[in-house]
Amino acid sequence: MPIFPANDPKSYFRLYTLVWLFLVLLIAGLMIAGVGSKDYLLSESGPIETLSAIGYLLCAAVIIRLAGDWSGRWPAAGLLMLFALREMDFHNRFTTMSLSKSRFYLSPEVGMTEKLIGGAVIALFLYCIYRLFRLEGRTWLVDLKRGRACAYGVLSALTCIVVAKSLDGFARKLADIGILVSSQASSYASTFEEVLELGIPIMIGLSIACYYRHGRNGA
Repeated sequence: MPIFPANDPKSYFRLYTLVWLFLVLLIAGLMIAGVGSKDYLLSESGPIETLSAIGYLLCAAVIIRLAGDWSGRWPAAGLLMLFALREMDFHNRFTTMSLSKSRFYLSPEVGMTEKLIGGAVIALFLYCIYRLFRLEGRTWLVDLKRGRACAYGVLSALTCIVVAKSLDGFARKLADIGILVSSQASSYASTFEEVLELGIPIMIGLSIACYYRHGRNGA
């Protein structure tokens, strides 16, 4: 019997497991890698970050190409493209500071035009999330209860998002509440964050493949 039978949506659970195993092994490999190799792989616009951005763009392109209802597909495609731009550092590459920080909108150093553009981007991001929740949220929860594979792919991606965002600025967040961490612990947190961010588009891509191959039966 094939490991991944084409007509069995449940085979995607095995794929999700393999992806998690790959992410764990990648984290372990980076932790024991030499400083130069690790810094290169995890650097801004380095291989891992670039692959994450490419993964988001490919997922968005597939949704645009295959989805039948534009009103339903544009929030998902738009959100994925915003994620890709975030990976390519567009949130701070052309602005005075990161537009994801509240200080961006309060600082007198930032011009009004920048603030308006940043506010529009954040508003678009939040609207995409709202539309996806309205369109798919209830169905997704039902599919989770029914144990459908595509829904668990989305859950895996969301898990990567939550954990990665929790680790973003790990040392700074703890320092704000009076807890100091070693540089090694901070480095480990950064490794986890970058690798889990790579896992997001991979899990989303598998969920998309499952959905368009098997429909709601694979969800």
